[in-house]
Amino acid sequence: SSNDPDKSTFNIALSAAGLAPQISLEGPTGVNIPYFNPNLASPPTVTLQNTAINSSSTSTFTIKNTGNTALTINGISNTGPNSSEFVVGAVPASVTAGGSETFTVTFTPTGSGSRESTLEITSNDTDRSPFELKVKGASLSPAIGAEVDTIIRDNDVVNFSPTTVYFGSTVQKTLTITNTGPSTLNLTFKGITCLLY
Repeated sequence: SSNDPDKSTFNIALSAAGLAPQISLEGPTGVNIPYFNPNLASPPTVTLQNTAINSSSTSTFTIKNTGNTALTINGISNTGPNSSEFVVGAVPASVTAGGSETFTVTFTPTGSGSRESTLEITSNDTDRSPFELKVKGASLSPAIGAEVDTIIRDNDVVNFSPTTVYFGSTVQKTLTITNTGPSTLNLTFKGITCLLY
């Protein structure tokens, strides 16, 4: 207001946009991982590559900042029943506005079956911190098979008949062991039990 008799009150409209980071996350296949409210739902699950026991596979995740100021990454925690089998690589310190950065998760199963862990990304995004997700993978086990003339199952008997084996003589059979599984098969020889008729 002023002492101007024509324009004593002069109105000015003001507008401004606030500065805030906005985190989003992409999985190894480039698919967006949705944020969830921890009070309302369970975290999304990302399934990683199935991997042989004691072998490793690495998956890359992408952190994006769709906000208009820098996103600060405070860290990524890793908890759960198999957390030691999911190792998080170097974590970016920040992501520029409109930019993206990556981190890796290396899966090394030490046991059989399904394995999982929970990751929490903490940042200065006040709406989406922590950003929680589950990572899951399955271990691949070897599968033994054996055959002489036909496939031998576990605890099967190899029959040398109709060949007659006389005392002091030798008859030879070739036993072929195969691994039909996707990982290395380790063998321990425990001897042979013979049945005499």
